[in-house]
Amino acid sequence: TSTGLILLLNLYYDLQAACTSIVATTPANGAVWHGRNLDFDIPNLQAITLNVNFTKDNGELLYQGTTYAAYIGVPTGMKPGVFSISQDARTPGDSPWDN
Repeated sequence: TSTGLILLLNLYYDLQAACTSIVATTPANGAVWHGRNLDFDIPNLQAITLNVNFTKDNGELLYQGTTYAAYIGVPTGMKPGVFSISQDARTPGDSPWDN
């Protein structure tokens, strides 16, 4: 794999953002659910998608993420029971309902 291809993969999100996230709560107990799709239109991207754990030296879990091999960054991450994040894009319209 060339350095140029790795650079292109890292810039792709900025050039062609496409993913969607949704956050909802369960009325019965207030549990928060954060869902995310990774629907980039790149051939074979699923083959290099990784779930990663970031840990301390002693093995204690700090946070988890979903990313791509050779991608610098974590477009989706969470600290279980504390917070979650996802990098998404939105094309501005006249109102939020236009998106």
